[in-house]
Amino acid sequence: MTKSSSTALDGGLVAGAAAPVTAEERHRLISEAAYYLALKRGFAGGNPEGDWLQAEQEINNALLDPSRAAQKAAARKTSGRKTAQPKQEATRGRH
Repeated sequence: MTKSSSTALDGGLVAGAAAPVTAEERHRLISEAAYYLALKRGFAGGNPEGDWLQAEQEINNALLDPSRAAQKAAARKTSGRKTAQPKQEATRGRH
C-alpha cells in the first residue's frame, strides 16, 4: 500500500505531513487559524463555518508544505496586531 500525499487521518496522525501531527494538534492549528481570519476582518461579517473551512484548507496545505506555514502564520499574526505609530510632531526636527 502506498502512502498518499493527502491529509487523511491515519491512526491519529496526519498522513503526508512533513512531520507527524496528531488529530488534536491539527484541530488546534485550524482553530487558531480560523480565529486569526475572523480577527483580520474585525470579527464583523463573515461566518464561523467559512472561517473554519478556509483555515482547514490553509493548515492542510501548510502541513504538506511547511515552508508556507511559517510565512502564513507570521502574516496572519502581524496583520491582526495594532502597532503604535510614532508621533510625527515628537520626531520632527530631531536627529
